[in-house]
Amino acid sequence: MGLTQTEAAHMVQASLRGWQQWEAGDRAMPPGLFELFMLKTGQWPLDGKTEH
Repeated sequence: MGLTQTEAAHMVQASLRGWQQWEAGDRAMPPGLFELFMLKTGQWPLDGKTEH
């Protein structure tokens, strides 16, 4: 997405360290935060269809 880790973390109100742990696979990202990030970056829904 071209975001820094700091920018990405800020987007979902997470700490930089938390974002780094998710990215490294050390911790699982909560599904709600993943969905929020995807929505805010225009990548949701994943299949390209909108829900009605």
